Amino acid sequence: MFAEDLSPFFDVSSGFAVNAKYDNAYTIPGIFDERPVDILQGEGGVTSSRPTLLVKKLDIELNLLKYSEDFTGWLNYGGSTGVAVDYRTLEDDNPGYIEGITNVSVPIVDNEVLTLSVEIKNDTTPKATRFCELNILMEGGSVIQNQLRIDTDTAETLATGSGDFNILDSGKSTAGVTAGHVRYWITAQNDTSGNYYANALISPAKGAGADLSVPTVSATGTILATKAQLRRTATVGNYQKTTNAPGIEAAYDKPIIVNGTTYTIKDVEPDGTGLVLLELEKV
Repeated sequence: MFAEDLSPFFDVSSGFAVNAKYDNAYTIPGIFDERPVDILQGEGGVTSSRPTLLVKKLDIELNLLKYSEDFTGWLNYGGSTGVAVDYRTLEDDNPGYIEGITNVSVPIVDNEVLTLSVEIKNDTTPKATRFCELNILMEGGSVIQNQLRIDTDTAETLATGSGDFNILDSGKSTAGVTAGHVRYWITAQNDTSGNYYANALISPAKGAGADLSVPTVSATGTILATKAQLRRTATVGNYQKTTNAPGIEAAYDKPIIVNGTTYTIKDVEPDGTGLVLLELEKV
């Protein structure tokens, strides 16, 4: 039974409310319409004969990052002189900086919750030689760093941070991940200081020593990582691969089920108000 009141978000007169199943994993509420619809409004509009599903943009953007598997489109952050990226291999080779790479800046609001997860390969490098870090960096108001430090030899972790950090959860799992890897995650909440964007930041060598709480500029080293994901939710969720655009792009090659019928998504049309019109084709 459909429980959520969609009237604050959708014009329910344009179709009927459904709970669609996306990628056979996520339930997404929306307005389904099998009638022809004017995709582009105004002069030069295009009418589609395909059914459509109107959803909230945040529901379909399941992974906010781009280049989630090979890191080729990630950027060096701050004082980094250059994290060496070789497909999935990330290397901090400069003892003069704590180097890191970051992804797209994601807009956020006060009290927003984000979850960052990455698969990192187990190795035999002890924390005394090198430990790495995942960081949800929130900026624009009072800078917050929400950090998860990782010993890739033992899978020991430490959740810590700076500023008004609020880490709601962190953890690790080997269920359903790439062989020999561990999926690590950290969930954090923004404060009310006016931070309006966030970045996912990975540091291959945050420090070296017996204590994960102490960063070390001189630390260097390499990690093997893949399947990075940043979501607007307090749960890790199923991984969604992206390439040169954030999660909405990946919607094209995921099935969506509406009222028991499976469709592919043939087109995605944001309407500028936080809603997205999905043009569907029956499988």
